[in-house]
Amino acid sequence: MKTLRAPASARLAAPASLAKPTWLGGRLIDIVLLVAIIASIWLLVAYGVHTRIVDADGIEASDAPVQTALWYAGIGWIVLSALLMTLRTFLWARYKPVPPTSLADSPRLTIVIPAYNEGALVEKTIESCVQASYPRDRLQIIAVDDGSSDRTWHYIELAAARYPSLVTAIRFDANRGKRAALTAGIERATGEVIVTIDSDSVVEPETLLSIVAP
Repeated sequence: MKTLRAPASARLAAPASLAKPTWLGGRLIDIVLLVAIIASIWLLVAYGVHTRIVDADGIEASDAPVQTALWYAGIGWIVLSALLMTLRTFLWARYKPVPPTSLADSPRLTIVIPAYNEGALVEKTIESCVQASYPRDRLQIIAVDDGSSDRTWHYIELAAARYPSLVTAIRFDANRGKRAALTAGIERATGEVIVTIDSDSVVEPETLLSIVAP
């Protein structure tokens, strides 16, 4: 069974620095890491280019036109890849997680859980969503049995009977695939935000508030 967790920096007890983020959080270790990554990328590129150029000095362009063309094309590819990696590193360093929303400000949320032959696991998934830290008057859980041949529907019915105001149960007569199950759930959704969760996963209490925050 998988456990869905919110990022550590986006937990309910979010640090005050998240309210007023600074570039890289103002931490020296982040800046050093960023510089080290970018420097390493370009040192590797420089070493590779220098080594190959030295080896290629004795090759006349007229004697090996194809090799020369491939060589310059390869160098261009390496440089462009390094530029892309540098850009992605900068974007990674500048990323700031959004603090979890408050209970009072949380929007209406629909959780769709498609299930196929998951047995008792689906009940645990539903239970974890119900017990999550989220206002129950703004929470809708839709569990879809995609034509299971085991007791999956039985466990979905148990959860629906236990939480009739929260859980809506849908059953297919035959297996139609996950896409069809998700579609059926989304068509019944009333939330401003729709979250889909696998039927073999559980969510930690603060996960839903973190998901809807952005």
